[in-house]
Amino acid sequence: QVSASFMFNSAQALGQPLFLKELDWHFVSDVSTTTYACCLLVHCMGNQSEDLNIVLRYVAFACAWLFKLRDTWDSAMWQVLLVATYVLLAGYGVSQHTPSMRAQYHMPSLYN
Repeated sequence: QVSASFMFNSAQALGQPLFLKELDWHFVSDVSTTTYACCLLVHCMGNQSEDLNIVLRYVAFACAWLFKLRDTWDSAMWQVLLVATYVLLAGYGVSQHTPSMRAQYHMPSLYN
């Protein structure tokens, strides 16, 4: 993510393509940033199933790529929707690990 951002800014500053065109580096940077945010949220969910975590990470990458293709240069509506979905999933995952929150909201546990 950091290297893609660096290459985008370098290509923009130099006015020359560096292996990829400037807009392509911007695309890679946006996809990797969105994927990174979603992967951090998967970690925050605290799932005990590593298989579920792997699926969620792959879904995050695939959706980040597709949603960035759908969004335009100055739009991020679909990317925000993806991150918001993962925020909600992470919030639910955190609430499942907090017994007082489960009791307060009368939520059954997914891990019993």
